[in-house]
Amino acid sequence: MLIRKLKSQNFEKEAIEYPDKSFNMKFLYADHTQDSLGFIPHLHEEIEFLYVVRGEAEIRCGNTKYHARAGDIFAFNANEVHSCLKTYPGYHTFCLQFLPSFLSSKTVDLCEYNYIKPLNEKRIEFKTHYENNPILIDIFKKCEMEFREKNKGYHIAIKGHIYSLLSQMFRLNEHLIDEEVDREHINYKRVNSVITHITENYSKKIDFRKIVENMFLHYSYFSRIFKEQTGKSMRQYLHEYRLTSALNLLVNTNKSITEVANECGFDDLNYFSRSFKEMIGLSPVKFKKKT
Repeated sequence: MLIRKLKSQNFEKEAIEYPDKSFNMKFLYADHTQDSLGFIPHLHEEIEFLYVVRGEAEIRCGNTKYHARAGDIFAFNANEVHSCLKTYPGYHTFCLQFLPSFLSSKTVDLCEYNYIKPLNEKRIEFKTHYENNPILIDIFKKCEMEFREKNKGYHIAIKGHIYSLLSQMFRLNEHLIDEEVDREHINYKRVNSVITHITENYSKKIDFRKIVENMFLHYSYFSRIFKEQTGKSMRQYLHEYRLTSALNLLVNTNKSITEVANECGFDDLNYFSRSFKEMIGLSPVKFKKKT
């Protein structure tokens, strides 16, 4: 952790609510053109990017205070205490909040291994302040336009812009980039072979013990390797992949909920409904009506 980090237990931990529980990012406008209100010291699990569109403010992150001006962008890492002590007339910002898991891939490719996984595990942190960076500003403006206009396909457009934003952040924080992953590492290939098996057979019953035995490995040993690389057990990965596939079918087909559940490997409709609601926040019935 960086030295500037304050003890999180001394501050309010915010539980961020997403406008759409099936799309876990939040875009906020803060317009203080008529007042001088800021925000109290707090922290949250999400990474937050703040773009100062107009005006000035006094912003604190950890133990460091910044005089923010139009064109500045701030990065607040997960569980990093931040606040706005004071704003000046005309202060207006765009704010983007999301969990790193929002960008997680279902396969452990180099992008997932080198960039998203370390963010998920809070092993890396971005520096806080970026002054008048035209590339970052342009990405923010594109996100704002997509969020405001909500044209068809805006979800994938916003997600793509967030990937672009992170790519620039890593370039501006070169010390965080570690591309020394051995592509031929045997465990790397083994984990991906299991993931490939899941993606091709998720609608059927999968015997993970048999798969691991065919690798001539102990089940407990490989289970540990799999979780180290993906952050999930094999069964959890399969479960989440099935639910994600079900979500896709409910959005893009006219299949009934029973058909979707069966096609995605759920024999018990009640269990499918409970699991779906835990992940999405809505039952399959309510989700299908909403879409």
